[in-house]
Amino acid sequence: MSEQKIAAGVDLGGTKILSIVETADGSVLAEDRRPTLAEDGPDAVIERIVASLRKAIDEAGVTTDAILGAGISAPGPCDPARGIVTNAPNLPGFVDLPLSMRVGEALGLPAILENDAAAACYGEYRYGAGRGYEHIVYVTLGTGIGG
Repeated sequence: MSEQKIAAGVDLGGTKILSIVETADGSVLAEDRRPTLAEDGPDAVIERIVASLRKAIDEAGVTTDAILGAGISAPGPCDPARGIVTNAPNLPGFVDLPLSMRVGEALGLPAILENDAAAACYGEYRYGAGRGYEHIVYVTLGTGIGG
């Protein structure tokens, strides 16, 4: 399995954290889901993100050495180039928070950040209902609304 390209990903939401480990073709090897408990603040949420990713990596039967990196999707405005959540409306205290740096350092992996709606749109464009189209529109409804 170490020959495969494997990545980790986490969808951070206002109510849940969903972490996965997958191969380059999109095959999910393992996942972990747990509550966000956003009211506990950013440090506690980051600890839960890291614990969730570690559990998914363990359940996938791989080590962090086999993981190319971690992708993080977060709600609200983000600065993906700097890995910063600028102001997540449904995550108290997530203002100018360097999320990708904090998660990456905790795991010893490169980590990147994207707005959750933009990440979901790209996923549909690449692997889902948007395959084969030049342009798509994506709207998400959950704890918040995005597009």
